[in-house]
Amino acid sequence: MIKLMTKLMNRTYIFFEDPGHGWLRVPLKEVEPIADKISPYSYMRGKYAYLEEDCDAWTFLKYKFGISPSFGDLKAKGIIKEKYVENTAIRDYEIFHIRTEEEKALMETVITTLLSWDFKKSSKEKIKKASYEDCQNWQEYYGIKISHRR
Repeated sequence: MIKLMTKLMNRTYIFFEDPGHGWLRVPLKEVEPIADKISPYSYMRGKYAYLEEDCDAWTFLKYKFGISPSFGDLKAKGIIKEKYVENTAIRDYEIFHIRTEEEKALMETVITTLLSWDFKKSSKEKIKKASYEDCQNWQEYYGIKISHRR
């Protein structure tokens, strides 16, 4: 258990909280094994899932730690950091769902292509956080070709 906690302490998750609700930000790759257990009350944007605090965040933490961890303990160990925001846009993100291989390919191609271009640093930060819808729009606008793998 000590080795597991030490390994997990290297990862920090941000818990975003606004006046009405909270979400734990987790890389989508870490959520994929339990994606079928995540409700439509969670969101996703770019490479992150925003797991709602009442069920989905705890489902993930229990999966990750193998136990029902205490929020306070995880905070004390630096595994969770809180970020309070007065007005959050998280509710405007995509509703959590399992991405298809086509969606993943489109996002990867568009983001990789645009990051290789000569954009300002602030634009590249926006590109890194792109939603699937952003990538679809950019693909069309910039005429980015997507190779279909089989």
